Order: sequence, then C-alpha cells, then structure tokens
Amino acid sequence: MVDIRTSKPLKIVFIIGSLGAGGAEKQIILLGKGLIKAGCSVQLITLTKGSGPGFRKHIADLQNFTHYSSPHSGRNIFKRIIAIPVFLIRLYRYMRVNKPDVVHAWLLQSYVIGMPIAFLAGVPVRISARRGLWSGIKGKKWLLLSKFSNHFANHFTANSKAVSIDASNFESILQDKISVIPNIVLRDDRRVNVMLQPAKAVVVANLIAYKGHLDLLNAISLTDAHLYFEFVGQGPMLDELLHKSNELGIRDRVNFLGYHPAPIEIMLKAQFGILPSHSEGLPNAILEAHSIGLPIIATSVGGIPEIVKDNFNGLLVNPNSPKELADAISWMSKNPIERNRMSKNSLKGLNNYTPETIVKSYLDLYRQLINSKN
Repeated sequence: MVDIRTSKPLKIVFIIGSLGAGGAEKQIILLGKGLIKAGCSVQLITLTKGSGPGFRKHIADLQNFTHYSSPHSGRNIFKRIIAIPVFLIRLYRYMRVNKPDVVHAWLLQSYVIGMPIAFLAGVPVRISARRGLWSGIKGKKWLLLSKFSNHFANHFTANSKAVSIDASNFESILQDKISVIPNIVLRDDRRVNVMLQPAKAVVVANLIAYKGHLDLLNAISLTDAHLYFEFVGQGPMLDELLHKSNELGIRDRVNFLGYHPAPIEIMLKAQFGILPSHSEGLPNAILEAHSIGLPIIATSVGGIPEIVKDNFNGLLVNPNSPKELADAISWMSKNPIERNRMSKNSLKGLNNYTPETIVKSYLDLYRQLINSKN
C-alpha cells in the first residue's frame, strides 16, 4: 500500500454544486475520505442544499467532513435574490477566517463562483477542476464565465487526457497548468458471470440527452427480441424514453430502474454493459464495470478510449450510430467466450485508479503548488 500520510496537515476546501447522484459527487466524497485518512482537514461546501436520493446516500459518507451549504432559498424570488449575495459574503468570510491552504472547485458553477471568491480571500492555491467536455455543455455564456473565472485560478485538474485537451482548445488553458488525475475506483472482489446465456445488458447513466439513451433504444429495436436491458439512473428524460420504447415496440425488453445507491449490484447480474454517450470525461460507470470484470460497449468519445480498448476489454462504436451500436450488441450477446476474455482483460490496470494512488497524486499536486508559493 502506498504511504499517503502527510508531514503537515493540509486544510483543503472542496466546492461543488450539490451532492446529487452524479459521478463527480461520488468522486469528491471518495477523495475527501482518502484525504481525511491521510491526515488532512477537509471542508466540503455545496452551493445548494442537497435533495433527492443521491444526497441521502452521501450523508453517511460525510461523517468526518465539515459540510457547509448555502441557505435554502425556497420558491420566493425575493429570498432567492437575497440568498445569493449573503452566501457569497459568508463564503468569503469563511475563507478569510479559516485560511485554507487549497480551494478546489469541481464543476462549472462551482469554479465560476469559487475561484474569484478564493482569490479575493487570499487563498494561496486555487484549483479549478474539469470533469467533462465542452461538447456536453450548452451556452456560450458559460464558456465566457468559465474563461473569466480562469483568471483567478492558478492551476487546473482534469480526469482524462481528452478533458485536458478539450480545456486547452476551448478555454486556451496552457497544458502545463493542467494536471491529469483520473477517477478513483474502489476494489471489489466480486466478479460477474459473463458466460450466462441469454446475455443481459445493463446501462448505468443518468437520463439526460448527451448520455445517448435514444440512440440505444433505436439500436435495441434492431437486435434479437430475446435480449433484455436494464437502465440504472434518474433524470428528466424518463417519460420521453418510456414513450420511445413503446413506440419502437420494445417496452417489454427494457426496464428503467431509476436511481440505485449501488449500481454495481445491478452490474453484477449482467453479462455486459453499454454506455452510448455523445460526450464524456472519464465515466465512473466504466471503471466500476472494470472492477468486477464486466465488458463494456461504449462510444469512442472523450476519455472513454483511454480506459476501453476496442476488442480488448470491450467494444468501441461511433456516437449517434444506432446501427453500429446494434451490431456491437448482437456480437457481444452471442459470444460468451469473447466476453470472458474481455472480462479478464478489464481487471488489468486497476491499480492506476485505487484510492491510495489517486489520493497520493492529489496530495503531491497540492504540496507542489503550495511550495511554489513559498
């Protein structure tokens, strides 16, 4: 095991929008727990009060965190208008009083707000985290706001090489200002039985447009009628997806399970996974699939080709291509021996994503940046 104890405890503040059921939220909890174990003081600030099943699951994980969120503003417009500057002033005062060594803001709204406030409060190390591609974000105003906030950050992190390059291309961030540190995946001694026939597929992704669920439903309509698919995730597209599955005549072959606190439990009952996204940073769902030996069919977007090697631990297809996706599903479903080979290969290289490895990478980065300020 890598020794991740620090010689001097660091005071670290993480800022994130909320603690919903997303990949970034899960990663920030895992990283925070690892940093606390390493002797750091970790403050977690959310811009909104958490709600929904994702937040409730995270409550137990926040046991050793100091967690602070913005005041609940309710539906009253006047209260919402007042709550924003009040929260910003409180955030500024917190940083001035507690003097953190590092403020690390995750996701767009968090670093747009967090970086200027941390700069004004005199925080020495201000890090802006990139977790996805700009192709998955709509609106030029957000790009302009992001570029503005970049003036107040002195370093950036990305969870894949593709995300790092995307940040450089869209935001003109110099590559030597970006550190690529991948996601954490927890060890799991359980293994899927990929040999079962007929094979069942699982999709772990929130029900939002860029995850490509409509492409997948169209692809399913082109595959054998005996194939069955389970969808894990919540989001605004549920009604549209239910209507589409009825329209395509595949409603009895797809099951939308909604939010699940431990998607890996559903993965363990499948023989392969599918992620048909149009845009991705470095998906947690794929790393979790690797941890139990579940082969994956995924689109060759963002950081996915960095962890899925075509015909090695899964299959890669082009995005927005239902026919190509259907062909990959048909092939994977009919070849249990090939699934077994990919299953074994997917377990290789997991040491690069262990909590010890990733926490050490972040600690080394924090200390390097702190030393450069002294």
